[in-house]
Amino acid sequence: MHVGFLSVPTESWQVKGGLAGNPLELFTPTSPVGRVANIGLSGEAGSNRNQYLGFVGNATASAEGTLQLFCDDGEGTATNWSTRTWLEGFLLGEPVVVPPLPGNAVEVAPDGAWTWFNDERSIIHQGSLYSGYVKANGTYGVTRRNLATGENFHMIISTPASQQQDDHNNPSITALPDGRLMVLYSKHIAGPQFYQRTSLVPLPTTNADWGPEVTITTPAANTYANTYRLTGESDAIYNFSRCINFNPTLTISTNNGASWGASRQLLGTGSGSTRPYPRYCSNGKDRIDLIYTDGHPRDVANSVYHMFYKGGALHKTDGTPIDSLANIPLDHDGGKRGNVIYQFSNAAWGAGNGPDDWIPTGRGWTWDVHHGQGGAPVCVFQVQRDDVTGSGWNNDRIYYYYARWTGTEWQRKFIAHGGRPLYAAEDDYGGGMCLDPEDPRIVYISTNAANPFNLGDINSVPLRGGDRYEIYRGFTADGGLTFSWTPVTENSVMDNLRPIIPPDHGKQECLVWFYGTYSTYTSFSTKVVARIGEPVLSYGSWAGSFGLTENSASDDEDKDGRSNFLEYALSSDPLNGRDPANPVWTGTAFQFQVDRSRT
Repeated sequence: MHVGFLSVPTESWQVKGGLAGNPLELFTPTSPVGRVANIGLSGEAGSNRNQYLGFVGNATASAEGTLQLFCDDGEGTATNWSTRTWLEGFLLGEPVVVPPLPGNAVEVAPDGAWTWFNDERSIIHQGSLYSGYVKANGTYGVTRRNLATGENFHMIISTPASQQQDDHNNPSITALPDGRLMVLYSKHIAGPQFYQRTSLVPLPTTNADWGPEVTITTPAANTYANTYRLTGESDAIYNFSRCINFNPTLTISTNNGASWGASRQLLGTGSGSTRPYPRYCSNGKDRIDLIYTDGHPRDVANSVYHMFYKGGALHKTDGTPIDSLANIPLDHDGGKRGNVIYQFSNAAWGAGNGPDDWIPTGRGWTWDVHHGQGGAPVCVFQVQRDDVTGSGWNNDRIYYYYARWTGTEWQRKFIAHGGRPLYAAEDDYGGGMCLDPEDPRIVYISTNAANPFNLGDINSVPLRGGDRYEIYRGFTADGGLTFSWTPVTENSVMDNLRPIIPPDHGKQECLVWFYGTYSTYTSFSTKVVARIGEPVLSYGSWAGSFGLTENSASDDEDKDGRSNFLEYALSSDPLNGRDPANPVWTGTAFQFQVDRSRT
C-alpha cells in the first residue's frame, strides 16, 4: 500500500502514513530509496510539482475484503510553504519485498530515538528486553520484546501533560524489588518537574499495565533521568538529572519511588548557563560511577573527569575521598573534582606527544562508563575539533577514545574516527559509542568516516559516500592499547546511530540502536532495532552441570594438567582426563575451537 503526494523538487512537502493509526511514518522527497519513489511531474500543463509514492507497507485484507491505511496530511503550515502538505491519495499494488534491516537486526519498535544522557534506556527483565524511546510525534514509548518468542509489545507512557517532541526525554527504566518496573522521564528545559510511572505487573505489555503518571516537583527546570537502585542501601533509588543551577542534580527515594526527597545539586559550576555532562553506571549494590565534563563542548573547553559514589561519599578513582554526599554540591570551579581522564589543551604537540595525549583545541564529551576487571572503571568518550578539513560544520571532525583505570592512572587511547557531526546546529553530536557492560573490552561505535581506523592522520579524514553512519564492533585483548574491528552494519541506506547495550544481558551479543533519518533532536524518522545473540554459558552454570561448585575454576578435577576453567573455555570434560586433547599441538602451532557462548 502506498500514499501519493506532491512536492516541488526543491522543497520538502510531506505526508505521514501507516497501516495503524500510531505510529505514522513521515514521507518526504528525500526519504530513503525504497521508501519513496519519484514518478515525475504531475500531468497538468506548466506543473512544477513532482508526484511521489510513499511505501506504507504490505497489508492483508480482512475477510470482508477491507484494507485500512491511515494518513496525516496536517504537517504543512501556511507560513512555511517549503514543508507544506499535498496529499494525492492512496494506491494499491503487488506486495513489496522489504529489504532486511542492517546487520541482520530485528525491529524492536517502528518509531523511536533517544539521547544518550538518560539511563537505563534498555534493560533485560524476566526474559524480556525493555527499551524506552521518544517517538517522532513527541510521545514516549516503552517496548517489551519477548526474547523467547520475538514478539514486540509497544506501550505509550507519556500523557499530553508530559509529552514534548524532543529526543532528550526518553525514559529511564528501573526494576523494583518486587519485579515491577518504574520509569522516570522529563521534558527538555520545560518546567520544574519530572514524571514517574510504575507498572502494575512485573511484565507490563499494554498501556493498561501502568499506574497513573505522577508529577514530582523540582526546584528548577529539569531535564534527563538516570536512575539506579542500590541493594546495599536498602534499595535506595538515586535519580540524577540536570536541574539546580543547570548542573547535575540528585534526588533520592528510599521507598521504591512512593516519594522522593529534596533535589540537591551534585556538582557546582558556573552561574546558571554552564552544564557539565555526566554519564553514569552502577554495580547495583553500593557504588555509582560517573564520567563528566566541565560543560557543553559548544561553550566550554572541556576536559573529562571520573569520580564515584560509595558509602555516603564521593571519591576519586583511586578511592581518595573528595567529600561527603551531605556536603554537595562539589565546588568544581574551586577544584573539588574527580580524576582527569582527558585534559583539554590548546597547545601543539611536543616531541613524543600525539592524539593519545590530547588533540589541540579538541573538546571532550562523554559517552559511556562501566566496570571492568576487578571493578576498575572503563569509559569511552569523544573529542571534537572545528574546521578540520575546511570551513563549516560538515568539516568538523570527531575522534573516539577508550580509557581504563590501570590501578594507578587513567590510560587513554585514540581508537577511531567518528567522522563529522550529525547536523549543523549540534556540531558536537557524534554517531555514538558504547561499551558492553558484561565485557567492556568490547566497544561499539557509529561513524561516517571513510577510513575510521586510519589513526595516523587526524587532519585528513574523508567521509563515507553519502555520509552514511555505520556501526563497528571493536575488541581489545590488551587493555585498550589495540583493537580489532569488525563491521556490524554495511552499505546501509539510512543511518545507524547511538548504540547501547543493556546491563546483565547474558548474551553473546545484545546491541540496540536506532536506524533511519535523524535531522535534529526534534525531527527524526527512525526505528529501534537490535542484534540479540544466543545466551552465554557462565562458568557457574557449566560447573554445576558436572557437579562442581562455582568456586572450582582453579581446580583440576581430572588431574590432566588443565584447570577446570580451561576445560570450560575449551569445551572439554573436567571429569575425564582422557577426553580428546584440546588444544592440539600440530608441531608448529596449537589448534583449538572456542565456543562463543563461553567468551
